[in-house]
Amino acid sequence: MPERHLRLPAVLFLLFAFLGAPAFAAGNDMGGSAPALPADLSAEQAEMARRYLESHPEARKAFEAARQQKEQEAREGVKPGDETAEGGKKDLAPAPRYDWRQSPYVSRLFGSRLKEEEKRRLVHFGHDLFVPRADVAVVLENMPAVPGYVIGPGDEVVVRMWGRMEGTQRLTVDRDGKIFFPKLGSFHVAGKTFEELKTFLQGKVSGIKEVRSDVSLGRMKGIRVSVIGEVRAPGWYDVSSLHTALQALSLASGVKDIGSLRRIELRRGGKVLETIDLYDFLLKGDGRSDLRLLQGDTIFVPVVGKLVVIAGEVRRPAIYELRDEKPLLDLVRVAGGFAPSAWKRRVLVERLEGNASRVVLDASVEDLENGKATVELSDGDIVRVFPILPVDVNGVTLEGNVNRPGKYELKSGMTVGSLLKDATDFLPETYFDHALLPRPVPPDLHKEVIPVNLR
Repeated sequence: MPERHLRLPAVLFLLFAFLGAPAFAAGNDMGGSAPALPADLSAEQAEMARRYLESHPEARKAFEAARQQKEQEAREGVKPGDETAEGGKKDLAPAPRYDWRQSPYVSRLFGSRLKEEEKRRLVHFGHDLFVPRADVAVVLENMPAVPGYVIGPGDEVVVRMWGRMEGTQRLTVDRDGKIFFPKLGSFHVAGKTFEELKTFLQGKVSGIKEVRSDVSLGRMKGIRVSVIGEVRAPGWYDVSSLHTALQALSLASGVKDIGSLRRIELRRGGKVLETIDLYDFLLKGDGRSDLRLLQGDTIFVPVVGKLVVIAGEVRRPAIYELRDEKPLLDLVRVAGGFAPSAWKRRVLVERLEGNASRVVLDASVEDLENGKATVELSDGDIVRVFPILPVDVNGVTLEGNVNRPGKYELKSGMTVGSLLKDATDFLPETYFDHALLPRPVPPDLHKEVIPVNLR
């Protein structure tokens, strides 16, 4: 349809469509009192739009409000399409994944003393729990309330009744902690557990003859908590009353490189209610210290304690934070124990001694286990567990024109004839007059070649 035939409502639609345009012409040279229209409008469209808005105050008011919102979004860096379905803004992009190699503290502490292969493989244990997962949406609001859930202002109580009286009552707990039940009155329910509330309300309804009831929770109260200390995005967070301390910490993008994973404090009423050791959760599956949050709670992450590295032949080589672990074998247990390929006769410890020098300590696992030696760990230690030598100590290797080449156990009194018993051990066209037996000769293990006549 040609532009000159546009009807006025179509012009209004066009105006709102142009709100995504980056620039507005201030007044479009129509005077300071004229509305600011998008610069992309043609002269004819601008004239029609100006007349329409001047003759329709409500439309002009709606357009001005939309334009101001768009300008504010541009100042705040919000792009079109960043709104949620409810009209609010999406959460800011999650913080990038934590990488200790980019950490000013951890990389300086260990980077120069680690081999390149070790730096590629090692992780800072525990930080993967807070890796941003944009594709995973956890809807806590749909989770059922546990019997120990504490009722408070903002919770919605749903009472369903049937029998002589049928219907559903949705009762919201007010600021005084009360609900008003039609025909029964007002009841104080704040502070009761969900199980206690069910028993209490069902008892009240049972006073009505031939009426039965069921009690559940609808919308649950929201609370505000503080996440502070060495966290990547400290601040105040509005969370569900079903959130736990670690879930709130995850909303703050996790712990910084210099934050402790083993002494996370949950403070309530000015006191430390619980100290969370994340290693208990990750290594033992013990989440008892990860309590549900209440209004005004504070999660505080202090500065990290001692950091050590264990590399080599253990099941979980990584960077670990120490708490009560002091002997070297305690660190090995945290790392999952020795690998089957570990050589236990020598464990190397590289240490920063007294802020003055680097020292190297050697220890035998057998001596450590028997109490003959003790190695106490220090901040900044690097522990290396070496592999056993890739050499068979009791084997011989059969190669060439034979049916079953490979390694064989070297037994006492074993000869070439006992290894190759008859003609079925050979492939066709075998040259029996000459075979070679290379043998390493100690102490320098130089090779000596012995000719063998297979006939």
